[in-house]
Amino acid sequence: MTRTSPRWLFILLCLSALLVAAGCEMEQRVVNRTGWSAVFSPENDWYDGPATRTSASDPSNRRNRGYAIELGRYEGADAFHGVHKLMQTAREQAGLANLWYTTAGKETTVYMGRFKDDDSREARAALKQVRAAEMDGKELFAKAKIVKLNAEKRGEVLDPRDLRTLKGKGMYTLQIGYYDRDYGPKYRRAAETAVDVLREKGEEAYYYHGPHRSMVLMNAWTYAEAFTLVDKVDRYSNAVRKTQEKYPHNIPNGQPFQPDDDPAYVKSQHSFLVPIR
Repeated sequence: MTRTSPRWLFILLCLSALLVAAGCEMEQRVVNRTGWSAVFSPENDWYDGPATRTSASDPSNRRNRGYAIELGRYEGADAFHGVHKLMQTAREQAGLANLWYTTAGKETTVYMGRFKDDDSREARAALKQVRAAEMDGKELFAKAKIVKLNAEKRGEVLDPRDLRTLKGKGMYTLQIGYYDRDYGPKYRRAAETAVDVLREKGEEAYYYHGPHRSMVLMNAWTYAEAFTLVDKVDRYSNAVRKTQEKYPHNIPNGQPFQPDDDPAYVKSQHSFLVPIR
């Protein structure tokens, strides 16, 4: 009868312990994944880049954060008033959308859009739209240009319809529709118009301009308002479900589903909660 030496027994026990430990680690990672883990991946429309704790002067913090169209710059005590007026007029008269601004020292700059590549089809189409836009009968942005952004220029918004005004509050909202390139070059403006229509009906509606599409969203709830714990699992609260009954689908490009549409596809396009970040 062959006997295993104590030395080999010790080695086998060590290998077994390592395999068990590795298995536990893999299981823990799976268990700890949340339902929101994919929402903010780089491929998703809600992704806005990783947070950084380095100083603004650190070269690594000045990495490329894409491009935007610069509309104008303001300085002095009237800068904020000028920016607000410019953005409001650009929306109402010129039909421009996805407007935001940054402030550095005494200078405030207004931008439109955010693009991964300065020569992309979307960036070129947006620049053409901006340069041709008229305000008070004049092409005020004829010399607008696409500029490179860095980590300092994350931007702020003034429009109360923009979901980004609620970021950082730990709230949730219901996505009920979206607009993308299939709608046409003015799909971002279409999303804002859809929000206007909903607000005229008394709804608390918002828009969010992602890198590839613009979302239409309804209401804003705290975690306690949005979820109910059932059998140790978070379920949508009655308030959310009531809103879903009124807006059951995530409608693409403002085209409600028809009776002859594929039932399986329609069912997959239900409205759903997303965290506001």
